[in-house]
Amino acid sequence: MVAGLGAVTLTGATTLTTTNNNISFGSTIGNSSAQNLTFNTGSGTVSVTGAVGSGTALGTITLTQTGGTTFSSTVNAATVTLTNTTGTITFNGALTATTLNTAAAGYNVAINAGGTITNAVTFSNTGTVTLGDASGDSVTFTGGVTATAPSQVNLAGTVQSTNTAISLGDSDTPVVLTANTTLSGNTSGNITLGGTVNGGFTLTLNTTGTTTLSGVIGGSNALTSLTTNTGGTVAINTTAITTTGAQTFGENATLGADLTLTSNSSGNITFGGTVESTTSARALTINTSGTTTFSGTVGATLPYLASVTTNSGGTTAINGGSVRTTGTQTYGDAVTLGANTTLTGTTITNSSTIGGGGYSLTISGNSVINGAISNATSTSISGTTSLGASVTTTTGGQTYSGAVTLTASPTLTAPSGTILFSSTVDGGKTLTVTN
Repeated sequence: MVAGLGAVTLTGATTLTTTNNNISFGSTIGNSSAQNLTFNTGSGTVSVTGAVGSGTALGTITLTQTGGTTFSSTVNAATVTLTNTTGTITFNGALTATTLNTAAAGYNVAINAGGTITNAVTFSNTGTVTLGDASGDSVTFTGGVTATAPSQVNLAGTVQSTNTAISLGDSDTPVVLTANTTLSGNTSGNITLGGTVNGGFTLTLNTTGTTTLSGVIGGSNALTSLTTNTGGTVAINTTAITTTGAQTFGENATLGADLTLTSNSSGNITFGGTVESTTSARALTINTSGTTTFSGTVGATLPYLASVTTNSGGTTAINGGSVRTTGTQTYGDAVTLGANTTLTGTTITNSSTIGGGGYSLTISGNSVINGAISNATSTSISGTTSLGASVTTTTGGQTYSGAVTLTASPTLTAPSGTILFSSTVDGGKTLTVTN
């Protein structure tokens, strides 16, 4: 073992070789003219306590073969190359490098204290990759970063690029949050999470490019919250996202699969833009006792959505003016309208109240009314109506174009409009009409 080395200044290219013995530096490693430094210790470990290249960056640092390497302070080099090594390569101080190369071998890489790598980085190691170990850490991959070969990607703090792509995880590479995490394309780099994402922390995704979510999120350990910023598009290609708190999709969203969104602790689920299907119509199910908000249109263009379902409890705010599905729409919680609204589908069911908010409600399809509708300017239903609750309109009328079946004894009130039945009304219940 080589141990207790004090401050070292490199005056030329240096290779340190042992036969499976450890090397330990108790202080700094510096140079005056970008010298190269190579470690080859077999199964022996390397430990450097002080800063490396703090005054003048080293040229190339190469770990040819070690049993694990720990840099306890900052590392500054033009190039860092990890080749046929084992164990964990740990950077506990900020890593600053123009280029980071990682060979395909079963070692782990841990960049725990942030830093900046200028050129695009592809992690080829098949062990784990750790980017940050606390929420205050920040690492910048100026040219972008890809980590799909490692066995797992651990995230904490901020991971950002500069208008370049961030691609983390795939079907064989899960992503695990170990602290509150922000991924930023800064500003337009695409962000792709290709595998599952778990961890009881917040996840914020900021880019004006495309954010792609491919794997189940929060399936085994629910996230605290999930937020995407405004601008760009979020492509939700997974089947399920689970959080304990809020889910906020600030930009337009596309669904690439049938999707269930769940907040276990009454978190609000908000779509800040439009919601559309890709390729074929997708089913959207939302489970929360908080507020579900649709700020933009839902299923406005082909292939529309297949269905929309919200659970009981909480509120659904339909503020975008229209929801269109090829199948059913089922609103288990109270609904509020924030614009003149058209709901288009095979059957539209409201199990709780609909507060019209002074806007009109048009249902294109069959309707099952199990909760009272109030404060809508007017209502119009093109298909059949199963009428199990009262309907009150303010300035306009009510139109029932299809057959009406009473499942309770409701009251229809339209003080300033006409109530029109274009087909039969039956059901053996009492119907009260006031206008």
